[in-house]
Amino acid sequence: MADKNTVLIIGAGAAGLTAARELCRKGNKVTILEARNRAGGRIETVQNDTFSTPTELGAEFIHGDLPSTMRLLKEANISYYPITGKIFQSKQGKFERQDDFIEDWKMFEKSLKKLKRDITVSDFLEKYLDEEKHKALKNSVQRFVEGYDAADISRASTFALREEWLSDDDNSQYRVKGGYKKIIDFLANESLSAGCTIHFSSVVKTINWEHGKVSIVTSKNEEYTARKVIITVPLGILQQNISSPDAIIFNPEVPKKIKAARSIGYGSVIKILLQFRTIFWQEDDFKKPAGKNLKDMGFLFSDATIPTWWTQLPLKSPLLTGWLAGPNSEKYKDSEDKIILDLAIDSLAFIFMANRDKIKDNLEGWQVANWLADPFSKGAYAYATLNTNKARKELVKPVKNTLFFAGEALYEGAEIGTAEAAFTSGLNVAEQVLKKRI
Repeated sequence: MADKNTVLIIGAGAAGLTAARELCRKGNKVTILEARNRAGGRIETVQNDTFSTPTELGAEFIHGDLPSTMRLLKEANISYYPITGKIFQSKQGKFERQDDFIEDWKMFEKSLKKLKRDITVSDFLEKYLDEEKHKALKNSVQRFVEGYDAADISRASTFALREEWLSDDDNSQYRVKGGYKKIIDFLANESLSAGCTIHFSSVVKTINWEHGKVSIVTSKNEEYTARKVIITVPLGILQQNISSPDAIIFNPEVPKKIKAARSIGYGSVIKILLQFRTIFWQEDDFKKPAGKNLKDMGFLFSDATIPTWWTQLPLKSPLLTGWLAGPNSEKYKDSEDKIILDLAIDSLAFIFMANRDKIKDNLEGWQVANWLADPFSKGAYAYATLNTNKARKELVKPVKNTLFFAGEALYEGAEIGTAEAAFTSGLNVAEQVLKKRI
């Protein structure tokens, strides 16, 4: 029998590390099993000679003054800064300023407030914005839901998105100076200092369990035992069919938990970082055809294959980030990175009505993150469906005080799918474990 206060945690991402630190501080013996060769999970900061500034392949922004994130930044003495820049919309090579991420926001807000019963976003658009005069607004909303929330509009909850969009919270956006990795490194070091053990490249394949006893087997046939286990793997892993090579097998099975996991939306994202030699979008050959001075361009929306782009403002950097999310990204799940690069160059040539070779010749370095193809994430982040509230309540309930679940998908609030959600879920599950000592 394992020691009374032994806990295994599957996943050294934001939720797993937060939980580990809290539990180790309270005298628990914690071992983390992480499939990757690094901590962070879907937080992955790139800092090398290819890019002019530390940048993110995964989570990038802090969406407001979020309590768990801000508390960690303060505790770790990590700086952060507000992002700046304007929103632009590209149409047939011409650029127009937008005040909001969604065109004609006031009209959309009015329609949202009319809603009395939760329906999917696709049903909402058909019911409230079906007239020809709303076509541009309808397209803008669909693009935003699929892009920002990485959601399928045929599944996404309008109530959940309304809570997110109409909240009274500050709309400020920030970046962590030096990248989110700084928070991950802080949590990992704190956990290790408190006595936690982390095993990297440890891919969990089987969880054998009974009340008060857990035996976990990895792909290397290593076995770890404890009294409890916290499962913080991405939703995409829990949603895998039992026959999938990427699935985790529970013995005995936990069908209610797997059904609940499959009831929560989980979106896909392809992100591409393009490092150029110059800030070409500020050069005369590009800004004159655009009809605008683009020196303050923060975000750019378009109808290109890779439709969303952003700069590093307020940092003056020749780095552009391309973003393809939601159902439109799924067709490229198995595409080689070089194919994604070609799509990105073609997209920028289309947006700026420029010669693609001119853009490509200016390219100095690049990197692709195809999160749907990643075997340890199988997607990017969660979004709410009509069944998410019920599913979340099921998943956060421990199984016989032995199996516990945590992660960004289990956060109750508007910030589902964010690093804030993961940090908070990690704190919550640690509190659960501490309250339910065997």
